[in-house]
Amino acid sequence: MDPLVDENHKVRRGQSILFVITGKIVYLEAPTDGDIIFNKFVIDDPATIAPDPYDRGWSFLIETEKSPDQSSEYLASAENYIESLRGSEGFKNPEGLKGGVSGICKAVYTGIGSQKI
Repeated sequence: MDPLVDENHKVRRGQSILFVITGKIVYLEAPTDGDIIFNKFVIDDPATIAPDPYDRGWSFLIETEKSPDQSSEYLASAENYIESLRGSEGFKNPEGLKGGVSGICKAVYTGIGSQKI
């Protein structure tokens, strides 16, 4: 997990803020505008997320000047969020069982090691 912006940097809704390699390459985007604060424990040790996602395992906070209602206007309801995940690998594999990796994925992962992110 690598931050793409600096701590306390102003971010805009939709801006890529984290680069994550899971079973796939994922860019996490800011859900709203504001100043970003990263959880250094998770950045240093992403394995913190799985056992404790709601306490020590959070990835980032965004401090916004908007009211809570204005800040959450772009967020999905729990039902809509679950529906959006329905086609994802995590939804298909809730136990997190490891499977094979395609040749294309191997080439991408190998190439990432030589890039500066």
